[in-house]
Amino acid sequence: MEFSVDINPANHCAIVGLDGPFVLPSLERACTRLINHPDWRSDFDIALVIRNETDFNEVTLDRLKEVQAFMGGWNAEHRSGPNPRTAIVCNDDFKRVMADLWLALVGNEWPIELGIFTSTQDALNWFARPANAAQT
Repeated sequence: MEFSVDINPANHCAIVGLDGPFVLPSLERACTRLINHPDWRSDFDIALVIRNETDFNEVTLDRLKEVQAFMGGWNAEHRSGPNPRTAIVCNDDFKRVMADLWLALVGNEWPIELGIFTSTQDALNWFARPANAAQT
């Protein structure tokens, strides 16, 4: 999986774009690149943008659970603030179903607020609203 990492200090967020096969080692590299970015702060919100080129063909429930375990630990170690938020952004119906499955797996176990959006702008608008504001 290829990825891009963009930090936007003015909006208090990071945007991580995913391309190619969705595999855990690439996600781990993206997260490492994120925390090593000179502008990263642990209280930033994160938009995880699943681009049309992202391939979920090899994703199984067991692989999603591996990603869940990694991201749960990563969030606990590298996220802070009163209410960090992560937006999953995808405009493809199938990939949005995968994101919904992800949310069902995570449940309320993480100390972050999760949302699913069809555009990066919608995610940024959510980040700009007060914590725990309803999604539209």
